[in-house]
Amino acid sequence: IDLDPIKADALVVGDNGLKAGTLNFTGCVGVARAKLSFAGTAATGDAQRWQNTAATDPASGVTVALKQGATGNTYLKNGDTGITVTASGATATFPLRAGYYVPALAAARGGVVAAEITVTATYE
Repeated sequence: IDLDPIKADALVVGDNGLKAGTLNFTGCVGVARAKLSFAGTAATGDAQRWQNTAATDPASGVTVALKQGATGNTYLKNGDTGITVTASGATATFPLRAGYYVPALAAARGGVVAAEITVTATYE
């Protein structure tokens, strides 16, 4: 999910700039459901969020939040497994949202924010 730019002085403690996205599964012939697992680098000292791994000019004090569904407060984090997505016909969708997360304003500094998250689907 490509996040929209946000000014450092517009950040608040917590989630910022959440943007909707969807994992789309196609060609699921004979599949009733998929079980998802998430892997990547957890934020230092915060297993609920993802580490900013930008290689060039990384923002400091900013991590990545990934939330399950179009609404709600369930974070998807490194090591989550067994998240069920029901297939209908030959397709399935899994809505989610991503955004910036700031634990403390004093530490937040502008720059690039990126995270690589691997999603694995096991079909049943």
